[in-house]
Amino acid sequence: MPRDSRNTRLLLNVMLTMTSALLSHVAVAASPFLLPEQFDIDLRTARIAIQSGIAGDNFFVSNRNFKTDYQIQSPDGDNKTLPATASLTKFNVVEADVGQPGTYRLQTTNSAPLPTRYALIDGQWLRVMMPRPGADKTAGDKGQHEQAKPTAGGEKSAVGAGNAPQKDGAAPKPVTMIRAEQLPADAKIVVSNTVNTALTYMTKGAPTPLPAFTGQGFEVRPLTHPSEAYVTDGFRFAVQQDGKPVSGLSFNVSRGASGYDKDAKRERPPVVTDGQGVAKVSFDQPGVYLISTSYPTANPDRSIQPPAEVVSFGLTIEVAP
Repeated sequence: MPRDSRNTRLLLNVMLTMTSALLSHVAVAASPFLLPEQFDIDLRTARIAIQSGIAGDNFFVSNRNFKTDYQIQSPDGDNKTLPATASLTKFNVVEADVGQPGTYRLQTTNSAPLPTRYALIDGQWLRVMMPRPGADKTAGDKGQHEQAKPTAGGEKSAVGAGNAPQKDGAAPKPVTMIRAEQLPADAKIVVSNTVNTALTYMTKGAPTPLPAFTGQGFEVRPLTHPSEAYVTDGFRFAVQQDGKPVSGLSFNVSRGASGYDKDAKRERPPVVTDGQGVAKVSFDQPGVYLISTSYPTANPDRSIQPPAEVVSFGLTIEVAP
């Protein structure tokens, strides 16, 4: 077997073992992540592997992949763009050279946007559900999906199981989706693109300063050095959009844990940025943590048009005792 093939198979086995070890069964919001095989890089190591994917119900077990490249910044400030070393259905693996001592920043770049279509129906923006390949288009007519029917004014309104009367006279659930084949011919359609962005840091030897904000787009920058995150001190970070602080943004905090840790506190309380765009996460135990958010935050008022772009963001750090 060629050397490259043996290395790739070994790499995938390492990453699969790593994700299995971090398995937990807590429901978390889907978030992109980067998971290095080492956060604290051994001085003898010249090249490491990092996994990327989107974590769903199982924290750090990727339930789907996303197409992306990677940008690594070396301790001397040099930036390189790397393609995935291996791309699978559930996750990617990228290998990076780490010959220099100091701190490396790795983030996804050139990620393929995931489009979501919305239709304006009776003053409400509803998500358009596209038919799945091979699906029975008549299956939804049995009340399992939202449907569109004429209103008194002759327009169409999305209805179905989601807005059926509830037990005990409870108010019907709000309608949030409509099937593509039930759209009115003149419905106004917009597309909102979700861009997955994942970030992590790794240090070989002594930590070195982190890159500054660039002032472009959505950015999260640690104020506590990721290699100096301790349970006793917590972890502070700042958030900016085009160089301006983002206040009032909520972040989910989840801890990787073994499936045997039945009583482990895997989901931590969310944290919210203050007026200066700064937030602090507190910890009660060490481990690998995923700090995630979406920006702009989803607006519950469906009369407001969805944004053209949403950033789904995830930062992974390792917290020491």
